[in-house]
Amino acid sequence: MNSSPVINNYEDLQREKKRLEAQLFRQKEQLSKNIGKIKGDLEPGLSFIKLLGKLTSRNPDNKVLNTVVDYAVGLLQRTVFKRFSWPLKLILPFVSKNLASHLLGSGKEKK
Repeated sequence: MNSSPVINNYEDLQREKKRLEAQLFRQKEQLSKNIGKIKGDLEPGLSFIKLLGKLTSRNPDNKVLNTVVDYAVGLLQRTVFKRFSWPLKLILPFVSKNLASHLLGSGKEKK
């Protein structure tokens, strides 16, 4: 770092104050740019985490929609899913119920 200049009088103090304020302003700008870049770099990961959240939890806002989704996935289990291997039979109904409740329930935004 630069060593601070010797301050002998009030004018030197004012110059040093302006220099330090300008340095602080530049550092704040650089910090804002760095934070913006970090946010941009983290965006794909955050999107993936949001998707995982939708796959592992249901949208509790619409009970009727969840009942319809349960019925539809139950129908799929009895018809399409019965041909699949047992791990898929366990995972697909869970994931499809959660995802369908979020996708179908996203048409109505909360305010």
